[in-house]
Amino acid sequence: MKSPPEKHTSQEIESFLNYIRDAEQTYNIANADEDEANKQVQDSLHEIEIDLTAYHKLASNAKNLKSILKERRIAKNTAYRLQPVKEWAEANRHVIKTIEQLLGTVRKIEKKLETRVYTYKSDKALIENGGSRPLLITTAADTKNTKK
Repeated sequence: MKSPPEKHTSQEIESFLNYIRDAEQTYNIANADEDEANKQVQDSLHEIEIDLTAYHKLASNAKNLKSILKERRIAKNTAYRLQPVKEWAEANRHVIKTIEQLLGTVRKIEKKLETRVYTYKSDKALIENGGSRPLLITTAADTKNTKK
């Protein structure tokens, strides 16, 4: 059975943490965009309310209002979609901190694995292999990555 290509565990953990951070940031940006669009809608409506005489200005405001409402809908949908992720992240800050610590530990282990060596234990192996020279241990995935 052929094993799948080896990915660093730290990359997977980091991807998850980045997703959570990006989701929170995108949620906040979407809320700010929605607030700004709401203000623009109010400005447009007040312009229509104040100046009802100019037909061309009314048509221009209607087109502008349509564009603003479309942007508002996109922002509102984005915030709605990301709200559960943001709420989970806020409620589980301690879990996220623990995952960040896990990431640090896994990175340390991966770094050690990149430079691990084997020192011969038996006298026979030492003599056969020319002394006490340690061997750099690599996995199949390590050799594939170095050939690129």
